[in-house]
Amino acid sequence: MARELDANAILRFLLNDIPDQAKKSAEVIFTGAITREVVIAEVVYVLEGNYKCSHSEIA
Repeated sequence: MARELDANAILRFLLNDIPDQAKKSAEVIFTGAITREVVIAEVVYVLEGNYKCSHSEIA
């Protein structure tokens, strides 16, 4: 059964700002994880607002 990711797990993976958590997130992602559209929207919101990522970086 696939595990469901939250925004924090996705952000840790993308940002690799906490390497231990990023590694754990990667393991879950690469073994088959799911997420919801609202979680993706939250990730985009955080990347734009808090991390000042451009739309092309996020894409």
